[in-house]
Amino acid sequence: MIRKYWLVISLILVVVGQSLVRDPLPYPFFQKTTDILVRWNEDNYLSLDNPVNVLIGLLTILFGTIIHAFLFASQGKSQDINFPENNWAHWKRSIPWVIANFGIYTLIMIQLARHQNSVTLFWGWLTTLLIFTILFWTNEHKLETLIHQTDILWMLILFALAIIIGSYMLNDLPAGWIADEGPFWVAARSIAIGESAPSFFDTGVYTFPIASSILQGWIMRWAGVNMWGWRFASVLPAACVVIPLYLLTRELFDRRTAIVANVMMIANPYFLAFARLGYNNIQALFPVTFCIYFLILGLRRNNRFYLWLAGLAAGLGFYTYFAAWLGLVVAILTPVAFALVTRQKFQKSLSPLLIVTTAAFLVFLPRILYGLSGDSDKSLSYKIWETGPINLFYGKFVFGDERIAEADIFTIDGVEVFYDPDLYGIVLLRGFIRTTAALFDPIGYNDHQIVFGLAGPGSSLFFALGLGVTLANFKKFRYLAPLIFFLSGFIFLGVLASLPPRPTHMVAIIPALAMISAIGLISFLDALTKTDTSIPDGINRNNKIATAGILTIIVLMGCFQYFFMLPYAYAPPSQDDYISWLGRQISTPVDLYLINHYATLRNPMDESERDMTPHTVTTFTLADIDAAPEQVKQWNHFVAFVSLQSGAAYAENLAAQIPGASVQAAFVTGQRRRGYVISDLPINTSMDISLQHGITDLWNSPARSILLFCGLGIILLLVIQWMTGKTSNKMSEIP
Repeated sequence: MIRKYWLVISLILVVVGQSLVRDPLPYPFFQKTTDILVRWNEDNYLSLDNPVNVLIGLLTILFGTIIHAFLFASQGKSQDINFPENNWAHWKRSIPWVIANFGIYTLIMIQLARHQNSVTLFWGWLTTLLIFTILFWTNEHKLETLIHQTDILWMLILFALAIIIGSYMLNDLPAGWIADEGPFWVAARSIAIGESAPSFFDTGVYTFPIASSILQGWIMRWAGVNMWGWRFASVLPAACVVIPLYLLTRELFDRRTAIVANVMMIANPYFLAFARLGYNNIQALFPVTFCIYFLILGLRRNNRFYLWLAGLAAGLGFYTYFAAWLGLVVAILTPVAFALVTRQKFQKSLSPLLIVTTAAFLVFLPRILYGLSGDSDKSLSYKIWETGPINLFYGKFVFGDERIAEADIFTIDGVEVFYDPDLYGIVLLRGFIRTTAALFDPIGYNDHQIVFGLAGPGSSLFFALGLGVTLANFKKFRYLAPLIFFLSGFIFLGVLASLPPRPTHMVAIIPALAMISAIGLISFLDALTKTDTSIPDGINRNNKIATAGILTIIVLMGCFQYFFMLPYAYAPPSQDDYISWLGRQISTPVDLYLINHYATLRNPMDESERDMTPHTVTTFTLADIDAAPEQVKQWNHFVAFVSLQSGAAYAENLAAQIPGASVQAAFVTGQRRRGYVISDLPINTSMDISLQHGITDLWNSPARSILLFCGLGIILLLVIQWMTGKTSNKMSEIP
């Protein structure tokens, strides 16, 4: 009974701590510590708007995490995992194949180093990787069942859920687009319609791999070369993360934890934000998570074949968003950390490291050679220094020109960096505190639709508890693996990034956040309901009901935050957003006129110039209209947006001069008026984000075919399971 009280106390502390972090108003009873913490905030350049609440809130969360950690601290040793022996004698018959295949691979690399580009080289590279993989499968693979029918059923259900939430009102929210999304659209569109056929190994938008745009282009060919299709090119890779996350969590824990982790990830507004934008960030999650899954399989089953697959997945990540290199980092750190924790000889971890790194190197080497031989003035390591904590721009932004002038300044790969050990210490402290706070509140970060802490509403409570469980049991491999996954991304993509917090970089740890949150929820409910998971059917009815109820609440909270609070309260669509949204509501090409509109976030003309809209966009000032008043009478099959500043009377007067035209108010969410729309077409000018509209839009979208496929698969598996169960019952009746 006492343990239950401490469980509740730990949860209450986490709730209170997160409430403090998110509350912008200071509390009177913190008055004695206010001056100290404000001064500490200034001295260490933390840039916290309310340092008292944030710092005390984080400390309160820490206390809750520590209490929960003590409640679940275990004296048990780590699972007995033996590293693969350095015995390759059974590979003797494959040596000629290895040598010949490596020779072909080398010839292909020589051609790529000369910046040669051909389909033959691409398929030749893939073929050599396939041959190496077949050799590993032949020599190392062991027949074993990894996935059961029930697991496939749940993965289909979760994948369908990810598609539903990710595609829901995809044409309406976000209403607009971010300015630096534009180049991704240009690259993906040109590939989708066949205007360009870049080398798979080349550099693309903002020095990211062009392969990420090739993937977007391929998906757009099916989903549509329009805004919906472009955004769905992020939704689909995001939904696919369900598969490796389920398999990874199922392998380390159980089916229940795998389901909980996926639901928490899918409903996290942080996940939804990047799953519905045109960036390539979300692509990093799939290879990273699969890399870690295969790594865990290889280590737990003492199987080199899975280690090889882990390396291939890690290498594949280098063709997506740059944060995907986290997979290789985790793959290196996990065997090393496990060897240290279990006090095994470090030399034993060298074999897994060698296999994983070799496979990864063979995958991403072509990108290095092709990039170095190109004419790009940016090196492949440019992004590392540009986004690192010691670049000069970041230093001046935080410490000011006068203080940075005292540091040593030099250039690496075209990026100016500074050297000052004293400032380095502050940079680390600043990055750690701001990144930790961002898990529970954006702390002023207001880009990319981020309106809540990165751990997600509701699930962030259990993340703090789950972190305590993993820290208390780090000697157990099942807890060590997700802990390294999270801490590696937290440090390398968050703490050590410039201008922390950097949600754009930290997307790669979204699966880790979900896993640890699931651990927290399961551990809390199991302890509260005295559930014994070590025996079959040990999960009692109350536990199942509580788990389902809490997950339902978390899903509703996440969807409410993203689909309601974001457009209604946190980031209502601007005039630029409304114009972009309005253009997508008109199915046939029209003349779109912008009258007295001055862009704030981006120029709506860019949509026409970049072929993001089928409409012809033209801008007019009031002076342009007054100088040639007769021209408006010739307008036909048109839509004109009149800025709010021009007034309703001006819009009515203008509409009266155009045959068949009428004027309507331009409303966004919350009945906020953004201007007036004049048109001779029957169009809806008020944003509708109702549930009925969302469901109708989803059903009429290309996502319907995927959902129907998932539905058929689910029904088929249920029928098979029913038939199998019926047959088993009949067999059991035979004497």
